[in-house]
Amino acid sequence: MSARRTRGPVSRRQLLLGLAALAAGCAMTPAIRHDQLSLLSKGQTPAQVQALLGLPPLAQRSLTVEGRTLELHRYVLMTGSQPEVYVLAYEWGRLLYWGSIPEFKRQADPDLVRAITMMVGV
Repeated sequence: MSARRTRGPVSRRQLLLGLAALAAGCAMTPAIRHDQLSLLSKGQTPAQVQALLGLPPLAQRSLTVEGRTLELHRYVLMTGSQPEVYVLAYEWGRLLYWGSIPEFKRQADPDLVRAITMMVGV
């Protein structure tokens, strides 16, 4: 009689399938990388930015603050293991400001601060 090797409740195959599904789920959200941020310049159009980044924004929102119409485009930025919300703000069809939500809240333009607050609801 030979001793039969018993496996725990999760087989190796199940574990590999689970890890593959997790990796596929993470890969499904298109994200920009830090090295791409150096391609951005104030005054670029949304079409120019999209061509440089290689993907469209995940969401867009137009907001009017103090008579200014601002178009906010939301992306995901890969920052090591943690993805981060990254926003690009356009005014008159030109890139005005870009950054993470905390960066938006620290910058000097009060209308942009209000717009990002309205966008995220915080």
